[in-house]
Amino acid sequence: MRIVKTLGVAVLGSLLFSAPALGAAARTGGAVQVFVTPSANGGSGGGTFLITGAIADYGKTVKVNSAGKADKKGTYSDLVLKKGTILVDVAQVNTAINNANPTNYDATTCSASFVVTAPVPIISGTKA
Repeated sequence: MRIVKTLGVAVLGSLLFSAPALGAAARTGGAVQVFVTPSANGGSGGGTFLITGAIADYGKTVKVNSAGKADKKGTYSDLVLKKGTILVDVAQVNTAINNANPTNYDATTCSASFVVTAPVPIISGTKA
């Protein structure tokens, strides 16, 4: 059986933002949690994510290069939010995921979930 290491990944990060969360008063920063479900084919992205904490939003991922151009082998992700975009460097979190053991595994459905903690530098963003 094949385990897709990135399926059902919960990425926990400590990123600082200065942005309002769902219409709430502006926050001066704090931790955020990012929950990711990558695309089943692992191609150029297309997975989904949810951000909670100091900011809150959701959307789809696209694999890109450091310039933000679509790249199936890119080590960056463009998070296409409902309220903007964020370009992040996911190299360190990908390494953590690839070296992690599943926290849950279901042999019947051949699905697994992983929890990792790793830095995810923010390169740029819009409206977020």
